[in-house]
Amino acid sequence: MVLTDELQSENRIPPQFAIEVMPFEFGRYRRRIKELQPDVVILFLHLKDRISWPLIHWLKLSGIPFASWTKTRNLDDPHNRWKNLLFGYVNSMSDALILYSGDLTKYLTPRQRRKAFVANNTVNHEEFPLIATPKAELKRELGIPFEKVVLFVGRMGEGGRKTHRLPHRDVPRVSPQRCRPRHRGLRPAGRLEGPDRSADHALPRRGARPGEPADREIFSMADLCVIPGHVGLGLNQALFYGLPVVTMEGKQPPEIAYLHHGQNGYIVPPADRKELEPPGSGTSGR
Repeated sequence: MVLTDELQSENRIPPQFAIEVMPFEFGRYRRRIKELQPDVVILFLHLKDRISWPLIHWLKLSGIPFASWTKTRNLDDPHNRWKNLLFGYVNSMSDALILYSGDLTKYLTPRQRRKAFVANNTVNHEEFPLIATPKAELKRELGIPFEKVVLFVGRMGEGGRKTHRLPHRDVPRVSPQRCRPRHRGLRPAGRLEGPDRSADHALPRRGARPGEPADREIFSMADLCVIPGHVGLGLNQALFYGLPVVTMEGKQPPEIAYLHHGQNGYIVPPADRKELEPPGSGTSGR
């Protein structure tokens, strides 16, 4: 049974499990948990969700074991002392910890590690049918005129933590091989959010307009995936379709653990654009 305060309005797939939607009010959730009499409760909450604080203490006093599904700390502000104290308190109170990746154990104490379990964050790859159509034919069907395509996937703007400005300037640098400019291009796929939502002029003229979230045809026709901000699950999809991924050093989500520098992609310094240049371009870049 899943209890939640809301379902995403844009979700087009009905849940395939029992779910109840109710506002985050401690009294309501306490009554429902009493009625359900669960063997265990898994908390998938943020520290800023006020319901989490009375809930974890009530569960502890009631003798109901609970696990926290957690990133162990705020990865966008990993050195904030006060936030880390709060995360540490919840991690210690929890009977078990479910982590997004094994790398997150470095933020736990030895005692906390003994109750930690890794559930790697991913998507259901079994739902992805493989595409046998050649890349050239896919590009014609999608109206992509380029020999080499750099794919940028994600929510762009304030709503996401990705930027779409860098790839525009560096399309020639991140091309898989050196070729004439008119034979390469950037294909953004995702949603513009925040002040850039209507800023189509910010997109390169030789790139397609952003549309719905990328699908299997878009991934299959690309040659390289570049995500200059948070990689997220776009990394998982790109690697599933055999695309090398280029991103930048800095604050990254747990999925960054799947990217091994020099093996299935590159993690480059954020201020060093020459690092994005392909081999043989006359520089020491990658």
